[in-house]
This record gives sequence, structure tokens and C-alpha cells, in this order.
Amino acid sequence: MKKIISLLLMLVLVFSLINLQVHAKTYSDKATITISKKNATVGNEITVTIRHTSTYPMVTIQGSLQYNSSVLQFVSGDGGNTSNVGSTVKIVKDSSPTNSISTTVKFKAIAAGSGSLSYSAKSFSDVDDGAASAGASVTVTEVKPSTNNNLGSLKLSDGVLTPEFKAATVNYTASVKNPVDKITISANAAVGDSTVAGVGTFELKVGDNVRTVTVTAASGDKKTYTVTIKRMTEEETAEAEKAEREANPYLFVDNGADRFVVPDLTNMTVFEGFAIASLEHKGAQLSYLSDKSGKYNLFWATDKDGANGTFYNRTADGEYEKINYIKTEKRIYIIEPFEDGISVNGQYKKSKQKINGENVVCYKYTDEKLADFCVFKCYINGSSDYYTYDAYQNTVQRAPNFLADKETMAEESGSILDKFNRLNIQAKILLLLLTLAGLLVFLLIILLIVKAAKGNKSDIEEDMPDDIDSVADGYGYEISSAAEPEEDVPDEPLQNDIAGETAEEEPAEGVAPEKAPEEINEAEPADEPIEAEPYENEIELGDATDVEPAEDSGEQFDTSEFIDIEEEE
Repeated sequence: MKKIISLLLMLVLVFSLINLQVHAKTYSDKATITISKKNATVGNEITVTIRHTSTYPMVTIQGSLQYNSSVLQFVSGDGGNTSNVGSTVKIVKDSSPTNSISTTVKFKAIAAGSGSLSYSAKSFSDVDDGAASAGASVTVTEVKPSTNNNLGSLKLSDGVLTPEFKAATVNYTASVKNPVDKITISANAAVGDSTVAGVGTFELKVGDNVRTVTVTAASGDKKTYTVTIKRMTEEETAEAEKAEREANPYLFVDNGADRFVVPDLTNMTVFEGFAIASLEHKGAQLSYLSDKSGKYNLFWATDKDGANGTFYNRTADGEYEKINYIKTEKRIYIIEPFEDGISVNGQYKKSKQKINGENVVCYKYTDEKLADFCVFKCYINGSSDYYTYDAYQNTVQRAPNFLADKETMAEESGSILDKFNRLNIQAKILLLLLTLAGLLVFLLIILLIVKAAKGNKSDIEEDMPDDIDSVADGYGYEISSAAEPEEDVPDEPLQNDIAGETAEEEPAEGVAPEKAPEEINEAEPADEPIEAEPYENEIELGDATDVEPAEDSGEQFDTSEFIDIEEEE
């Protein structure tokens, strides 16, 4: 029995010792210190984080953090859990049961040296108490004020600095055109703790304007940069602009508009029959598409904004000629002018088609159903030929039947009826309408001629005097109804048998008869009546018919009807 009791007591003692050893080995505390900057300069702020851990859930830690107060200065702690006394920060922090408690403390580096840190604390838990410690340090250096008084950059809102800016160069010049009456100077220091003065916006007078920019380093060292800005006169501005344009390797003028060559065609599609080449022009390298056959050198040019680009052919004398073209994925069809005097198939008519925003001469089908198709003469892969362009689908194919062949030309030289039969229905209708219109115009002209002729005859009849018969009777003549041959009138003057004097000549056509002389010699009376000899004469009255002489009646008549005779008193 005693042996059994002794054995039991020994077992209880062994278990107790084992339990004590396990408890001692499993319970432990640990602390770590983390520093935001282990190498700091005077003036820097440093954050120190302390983390206290334990194998048992802790509810409280109590400790202190020792620091070198000649290098570091306490700034703040973790809320109300810390307080600073001399060179020690007291730490008391409660928590719900946890295996880790952290505290943050901030310091400022006030002098060069080693800022040592030493932490020690106890932890308390419902099971047992623990303790932990840790140490760390921060190296603080003192940085002397910078003596760097250089500029890092210097810029003008207008004009170009000469020479190009360098920090070591302090004197610069620039020129601006006459319309520029203000300028802005901007600059930055090479180091952040330096200050810059003399920047901003300034008025410019015509001529030289001197401005200075001063840099002051943290050490107080200064450096002055001088910029002389010349504002040109109007005449100088015009000369400068002309010189700039002439010196610009990318600029040329097309129809009064400035165009600019794109110098790099690396990303452009190389079409069949072309290869990328380059040339030097006014000190610049210009890329272009070179025709392997040597006919075209294609340069891509845009406006000043880089938009509205198109191809230009550069000729041997350096001139740029705009080309019209149709572009597919791998080919470019350069549109060329048609030859003079070509004979085309009768189904085509000369027209225009818009290509790349421009109207280009082409030949279209007379059939309106094929209005989307037209024929161009195009250059591709070293040769020129005729191609049909489909404007709807933007496709191109050869047009072998474009030109009229010999057989077609022979047909076209056939009879008018054959030519008429070859026309389409629209052309036939148009031709018939034009023919009908021509006939109507011809008939109208005939009618106008007839009407004009009748009008002239009426005018002649209206001009004839109504009393022409009475006029003729007054002179003893009769008007013949029919024209008779004109008889010769003797040149000898008529003799007046009564007066014995020569009779006056008959008045000329259209002239009124002259009056007889107021005084004439008195004629001696005849012993017996004298029979007047008949005579023939003719009077012309305007456009009237010829006048026949009156027939001889054989009777005596009184000559006083023709000549008035005054008797002497």
C-alpha cells in the first residue's frame, strides 16, 4: 500500500514539473521599433512606431522610450497614451485582450548626430505578466545651404533665344515682329531652395528691350541672366517674314495657299511601282514616294494645321504640282489628261467627276443608268491606260472598249439612217425634237419674209399722189396705163410762133416750172389765126408710169394757157 501511494505521489510530482516547464516555455513578450527615416537631415520629421507582442492576450502595457534629446526633439505621441518627460516618453496603453499593441511617437531632427532610441515595457494579462525591450537609432546630418544659383529653364512667349539656353550662359538675344507689343518671360531655378526674380509679362517698345532675371541660392549667392529683346519695325518685319518663307524647307504655295511637306513617310503605305526615297532640301531631309519608272515623285503635303493632306508631284525644277488620283489599298491610279482628238466609243460623252473634292474631266456613259461609272486615263506601274471608275464602290478596272475601233469608226461614217439607228432612245427623241424645232423656225422665217414684201408694196402705193391725173392734165398730157418706151426729146428749143421768141425748156423732174418773165416783147398780132404745130414731150412724175404726149386734135388753141403775156400800157 505504501508503495502504491508513493508511486502516485511521484506521478503527481512529475506531471507538475512537466506542466511548469511547458508554461515557462510558451509564455514570452517581444518588441520592435520601426523608424520612418534612418538617415535624416536637420529639420526632418521622424516617425517612430513601437509594436509590443505577447503569446498571451494582453490588456495593458506600461513602459518608456528613451531618446537622445540633443539630436531629437519630441513632437507628439499616440493620443493620451504618451507623455514626454525630459528625454523619456512614458507609454501607458490599455486594450481589450490582444496579442499586439502598437504606439506611435514623432520626433524632429534638431542637430547632427546619432539619435538613439531604447524601449522597455511590461505587459499584463489575465494569465500572467510579461516584459519586452528593443533599441534603434537614427543618423542625423546637417545640410549646409545650397550655393546653386543657376536657372533650370528660361523661356519667352514669342521669339527664339539666341544662343540656345544653357545654365552657364547668362546673355541672350531675341527678336519679335512688329505686331508683338508684349512678351512673357518664364524661368525656373535649378534647385528647389533657390528663388527667381524678374519673370512676368512686360511691354515692348520698337527697338531693343533689356530684361534681367536674377537667381538667389539658399546660401545667398546670386546670378543674373540678361535677355535683350528687339521689337522690329514694320519694314524689318516684312523682310524677316520673306526670309523665313524662303528658308523654310517644307513650305510651298499652291494656288495662293501655303502647303507644307510632311518630311517623314515611315508610316505611309508604299504603292505598287513606288519606293520610299529621300532628298535634302534647304538643310532638311524630305521623304517621298519614288516612281520606279522615274515619271513621278510623290510628296505628301498638308495645310499649316496638318489637315487636308494630298499628294503632289515634285518636278525636276523643284516645283510641286498637285495630282488627281484614285487610291486603293495597295495601288495608286494617277489621273492624266486625255489626248487631243481622240475618237471614243459612241456610248460615252465628255463630262466631269468629283475626285478627292475636285471636279476632274472624264468620259461618262450616255445611258443615265450607268451614271456612277466614268473613264479616266490613269498612270500605274510605269504605263498609262484607260480605266473605268465606279464612284459608288470606289473600284477601278481597265476600259478596253473606250476608244472607237476602226470598224466602229467605219460604221460611224455610214449613212445618216445607220447613225440614227445606232443612237439610244433618249438621243433619238432629242434629235427628232431638234429637227422639228428647226423646221418650225424655217417656216417662221419664210412667213416673215412674205409679210415684209407685202408691207413694202403697200408703202409704194401709199406714196403715189392721188391727183396724178390732174397734174398731168394741167400740162396737156395723159397718163398711160402701160409703160411705153421712152422717146428721145430733141435738144432744140421750141419756137413760140406767136411771140417769135424761144420757149423755155421744160422743168426738170421733180422741179416746179419757173414763172414766165415779167416783161417780154409784145408780139405783133397775126393776120389770121395761127395753127399751132403739135409736139411731143414727156413728164416724169416721181415713180409714176411714163407719160404719153397728147394727140394732135388739129384745132387752134390759145397759147395764153402756157405763157402769160402782158400788153404794154
